[in-house]
Amino acid sequence: MLFSRILAKTGVGNHIDLLSDSLQRLGHNVIVVSGTQDIVLSNDNVKFIKIYTQLKNPVGVVKSIIKLHKIINENNIDIVHCHHRVASVYIFLYNLVYKIPYVYTLHLANIPHDIVHRKFTFIGAKAIGVSTDVSNSLVDDLKISSEKVVTVLNGVDERALLPMQKNEVNMVKNEWNIPEDKIVIVMHSRIDPVKNHRLVVEAVNRLEECEKEKIRIVCSGEPKGPYYNEIIELIKRYNLQNYFSFIGWVNTRKILGIADYLFLPSFKEGFPLSVVEAAFMKVPVVRTKTAGYEDMKYGVPISATDPEDMVKVIRNIVNKNVLEYQNLTQAAYDFAKASLTATKMAENTLNVYKEVLNDNV
Repeated sequence: MLFSRILAKTGVGNHIDLLSDSLQRLGHNVIVVSGTQDIVLSNDNVKFIKIYTQLKNPVGVVKSIIKLHKIINENNIDIVHCHHRVASVYIFLYNLVYKIPYVYTLHLANIPHDIVHRKFTFIGAKAIGVSTDVSNSLVDDLKISSEKVVTVLNGVDERALLPMQKNEVNMVKNEWNIPEDKIVIVMHSRIDPVKNHRLVVEAVNRLEECEKEKIRIVCSGEPKGPYYNEIIELIKRYNLQNYFSFIGWVNTRKILGIADYLFLPSFKEGFPLSVVEAAFMKVPVVRTKTAGYEDMKYGVPISATDPEDMVKVIRNIVNKNVLEYQNLTQAAYDFAKASLTATKMAENTLNVYKEVLNDNV
């Protein structure tokens, strides 16, 4: 059973969807349990069950624990995999009455780790970090014993990430009103302060007009909310409307298929799936040294706070001084193919489950 507080259009939500699909394809019965469902699971054979996952209502918590017991019994669950701190609290409480082995995955480095948060982080038998940095955070920040921490790198379904043909690229550019002669830079993420769209806007504003004219920044993510409105107002203030396109949530292959570069200037990450997806589609990546960078050093590193750093990169792109950037794509592809497929991620996760279950025999 994969258990999370929410199932949203985020990296964690996509991870749960992909892991559940991969485990099912490897022959295992998989149940996904969450308090919300903002994404539809891609595998019809994976059952989704919604329960109350807040902690504010004690009666609701008790009812959910009883419901969890029914779900676990009816579906012959052997192990629970928690993907959110609140989910791990529920399973910890569940184990005060019933018994089920469980593990916990941390998806982001540098989460709150004061004494209260540490006390309410229940990892069960094992804590999984989605990158080396996240695993280090489990040990250094959350004070989890290193013997209980294992790293399982994120993976993606590479079958859906074949590069697009020229006619497909032209069709998508026409659909999104992107001139064929523009250098397309994409930001494929939710529109949130942590993703740092502001840095790109500030950098584009510092370019010469002749440089701006050569590029188009294409952003996915839900085009609404306070941060989105803030970014739109900044773009209008700098009169940059002609250089940015916001297209909403779209198919990954579609947006990366038209991309000349992927920008990921985030302040924080765990192990960004968009970087892995770009690797399979051989799109060069420009990114900050957030968690996961040490595991996959095949991106052009930039500062999250200095727009001039980004300006230099864009100028190199515009002036075609990019041989070093493009040479990284083959190395990234080779590493991803060997280590970052959905099947590899699922197999490594299964090894953790098996170790835990063997220890419980």
